[in-house]
Amino acid sequence: MVIAIAGTFLLRNLGILPDDVIGTWWPLFVVLFGVLIMISRSRRRQRVRLEGIAASDEVSVVSIFGTNDRRITTSQFAGAEVIVVFGEAEIDLRDVTHGSGTSVVEAVSDFGDVELRVPSEWNVRLDMLTVLGDTTDRRPRQPDTADATSEQDLIVTGVCAFSDVQIRD
Repeated sequence: MVIAIAGTFLLRNLGILPDDVIGTWWPLFVVLFGVLIMISRSRRRQRVRLEGIAASDEVSVVSIFGTNDRRITTSQFAGAEVIVVFGEAEIDLRDVTHGSGTSVVEAVSDFGDVELRVPSEWNVRLDMLTVLGDTTDRRPRQPDTADATSEQDLIVTGVCAFSDVQIRD
């Protein structure tokens, strides 16, 4: 999506695409962005269905102009989907108890804050697209031996635009 917008303005600056065409078609970019979000949601649901993940092990958090705090206590946390627009979401995973596996949190944050509280022994990998925002793991550094023996991995993916996504313990 970003490439399409940047390409449009490049074509305008090169004189190939006139300004009135951009003014006429800019709502198409907004609609395409919404379609991309819906496709992403359906792909996630398909992954959940194919892997046999129970609905109670998936968390969905939507916060628009508000605050949403969740404490997760499931025995088999599979992942979460977090959407924040001009709001704040806090997900506490410190009470999740289970053996091994990889969980995926997909976060889309526009002008908001997402805070994930995870156990200190979890390996967390941040794979976010950040645009004028901040994506950080604020947990104290652990010795290298703790990372090697951890049985739980958390992968945080998504988009952070004008927002903060923080990992804390």
